[in-house]
Amino acid sequence: MTVRSTMKSYCKVIQCAFDAKAHVDFNDSNGNAMDCNYFKVESNVLDGSGITGSGITGFYIAQPSGIYGSDTSTLALVLTASGTTDHYDAGIGGVIGSAGSTVEMSLASVDKAAGVLIWNKLEPVGQDAGGPGVTFIITYGNIKQANPKRDQDGDFYPDGI
Repeated sequence: MTVRSTMKSYCKVIQCAFDAKAHVDFNDSNGNAMDCNYFKVESNVLDGSGITGSGITGFYIAQPSGIYGSDTSTLALVLTASGTTDHYDAGIGGVIGSAGSTVEMSLASVDKAAGVLIWNKLEPVGQDAGGPGVTFIITYGNIKQANPKRDQDGDFYPDGI
């Protein structure tokens, strides 16, 4: 049996200064707002020579907007939880990545997001200090899972059914 999934994806490229945040709305090709159940964020950190920077420390957070409540206290929550010794403080919803990494998140259909909030806590050191910031590549869309009971394509499981 073949289970199919399809996705119509869109992408945006943004540049975000170090120690800043950016909110990226999900829009289609005509600029219409859309709610999505999938996104992927890739951080691309380059030094002045165009080579991926090795002197970057820290992390970034990609959080779907409108899913986990207010986004104004999000960074304070994660920094407080990370800075304590017991680690029982509140966490945040979303995914955390490091310099040059890619993070992705699939949401339940009831939790579709209208955008993604990126907290850039990456910090340049050494030769990368004073760089232009971080380029983030955001891919988003809606993943649709096929319904094997309805989509009869001739591949049946188990055989004979």
